[in-house]
Amino acid sequence: MQLLMVRYTSRYGPYWAYMKNAIEYNLAELAISLDPSHPRHLNPPVPPPHHQVLDLGCGAGQTLKAIRPGIVSFGCDIDMDSMRFGRTLSENVRFTCCRAEALPYAASTFDMVIARTSLPYTDLTRSLGEVRRVLKPRGSVWMTLHSWDKQKQLMKEESLRGMVLMSFSLVNGLLFHAAQKLIDFPRKGYASFQTDASITRALERAGFTAIRIQRGTHYLVTARAA
Repeated sequence: MQLLMVRYTSRYGPYWAYMKNAIEYNLAELAISLDPSHPRHLNPPVPPPHHQVLDLGCGAGQTLKAIRPGIVSFGCDIDMDSMRFGRTLSENVRFTCCRAEALPYAASTFDMVIARTSLPYTDLTRSLGEVRRVLKPRGSVWMTLHSWDKQKQLMKEESLRGMVLMSFSLVNGLLFHAAQKLIDFPRKGYASFQTDASITRALERAGFTAIRIQRGTHYLVTARAA
């Protein structure tokens, strides 16, 4: 049986979790979302029940299940297996298979978009433009990203095989910081780290204001649609 190797970072340092498949991964993430004592626990603020919320890169919808139990919300991802499993966890998440760079929703649909470490694996300029398009005026975006500090830490700890992907992320992060450009690597897609300056510029260009950046265990960025 092939195992899915998932890398976590806790207050005690990095560690690997071996899981049989994406289902176990999503269950582990759900457990973290429901456990405030877990070192990796971080949930977005709970929006009012009448607000329309989209989780971008939702997996099995574990974040939505944690913060909006019993309330209809929307989730999108490119992983069909995770979303099929998500339908067994909740009847209240409306799943859609799509890419962040081309969201199949009408303009000004959502009051809030959340993206937990999914946007660094997209073409950020295009995906942030799409997030702004589907948000209502004054709507909010809540996202966790990959910081330069995290990039340096991972490069020190990765195996030779893992360094290949890390090198792609490094090149793209530097390119995005300098020129707001990203390279779509063959068979790898997008991967990048973000700096305060690069994500601020990208958000401002996409039409966001009130940008706030918080550093800690997570690299958290919030903003509001102008």
